[in-house]
Amino acid sequence: MRVILFSGKGGVGKTTLAAATGIKIAKRGKRTLVMSLDPAHSLSDAFDLKHGLMERNKGKPLKITKNLYIQELDVHEELKKHWGEIHKYLSLLLNVSGFEEVLAEELAILPGMEEVSALLYLNHYYRQKTYDVIILDCAPTGESIRFASIPTALEWYMKKIFKLERRVVRYMRPFT
Repeated sequence: MRVILFSGKGGVGKTTLAAATGIKIAKRGKRTLVMSLDPAHSLSDAFDLKHGLMERNKGKPLKITKNLYIQELDVHEELKKHWGEIHKYLSLLLNVSGFEEVLAEELAILPGMEEVSALLYLNHYYRQKTYDVIILDCAPTGESIRFASIPTALEWYMKKIFKLERRVVRYMRPFT
C-alpha cells in the first residue's frame, strides 16, 4: 500500500491536489482512498457532494467512482465507538505504573486522539489490504507535523511510564 501525504499552509490547495491525485490514480485502476485529516473537512466540497452527505456517513469511506473513495474522519464518532476500550486500557496502564486512580483518569484523556484515530485507520486498511493507495489530505502544517510525530511521541511516553514503573517496583521489592 502506498501512502501519499499532502501537507502545507492553509489555503494553498492541498485538498484540491489530493482530490485530483485521487481521481487520476483511481482512473489507472488502483483502489484509492482520499482521507481528510483536517478538522475543517472540505473533501465533500472538492467532490461537489450534497451538503450533509459526509456527516450522515459518520466518518466511513464513501464510494465516489469505481476505484475512488473519500473519507472525512469523524473523531467524535471514533472516540464514542472506541472510548471505552481506549480509556480502560490507558487507565489500567497508568494505574499499574503507580499513578493514583484519579490521576490516571485525567491522564487517559491524551492530546492527539485525532491523529491516533487516523493511524488506527491506516493500520486497519494496510492489514486488510483494502486500498492500493491512500492519499492523506492533512490539516495545515503544524497539525501535519504533529500527525507525523505521534508514533515517536507515544514511544517516548511509554518509555517514561515503564521506566517509572520499574523504579517503583525496584524500590518496593524490599517491602514485599
